[in-house]
Amino acid sequence: MQTLIETVPGWLLCILFVSATCLVSLTGLWIVRKFVAPAALQNSHDVAGFIIGIIGVMYAVVLAFVVIAVWEDYRQTDDTVMNEANSIGNLYRDCTGLQDSAAEIIKADLRVYTQLVVDSEWREMEAGKESSKAWGSYNDLYLHIIHINPHSDREQVIFTAVLDNLTKFSDIRRQRITESKPYIPQMIWMILIAGSLIIIFFTYFFALENIRIQQLMTVMLSTTMALVLFMGVVFNYPFNGDFRIKPDAFERLLKYNFPAADKADLFHKEREKMKEKKEVK
Repeated sequence: MQTLIETVPGWLLCILFVSATCLVSLTGLWIVRKFVAPAALQNSHDVAGFIIGIIGVMYAVVLAFVVIAVWEDYRQTDDTVMNEANSIGNLYRDCTGLQDSAAEIIKADLRVYTQLVVDSEWREMEAGKESSKAWGSYNDLYLHIIHINPHSDREQVIFTAVLDNLTKFSDIRRQRITESKPYIPQMIWMILIAGSLIIIFFTYFFALENIRIQQLMTVMLSTTMALVLFMGVVFNYPFNGDFRIKPDAFERLLKYNFPAADKADLFHKEREKMKEKKEVK
């Protein structure tokens, strides 16, 4: 399913999934009405109606629980991506208060890591993997930061903030990697599909005099179930298909935040130099 979501456009895959479900449902109805007389089916309306009511309630509860869980996980993954980008931006700004050589090295590490996430790791996550290059860049960043030796009380305070942001950044990165994989196991989806087929099959025990009306009702029921299941399956793969989460937050860092921070840092350095010249005079 993951391959189909990645290779087939979302709108086309939805149409194919709904069409296949309706075709199977109508085929089953045609087979039942061909070999079973409507009068025989009408005798079972009372019992069939009672049983399908129980099954329908149980199935609706399970389906709602799974779809809501998938949607909440999708939203959480989107928030995780944003939080990781924010933690990188905070690290980038905090390190400007450290000694020049260390600050420039950490800035370069953050740029490289962010670029690798956009160019490499996002494609890897589409396949359920993670980028070894991004991990290597992260390890370089970690080593460069923990080997910093603050030279003043001011740098010590800034270094403490950098370490806090580094820990937060590390936790969020691992969380994003974990959330890139499907949240709901395939077995549960198989059970939900089987439940849908059972409910549709139970509608065959109801025989209307006008077969076209019953066909229309069957199509409407099948379409509704197919759309809900399709939505759940699509959001279960947050980094695949047309509805995937994109690295917009990281791209904004590369395009806007990093250059803006560099300009602010350069302005701050020039202002400090001017102050020193005035003090000398």
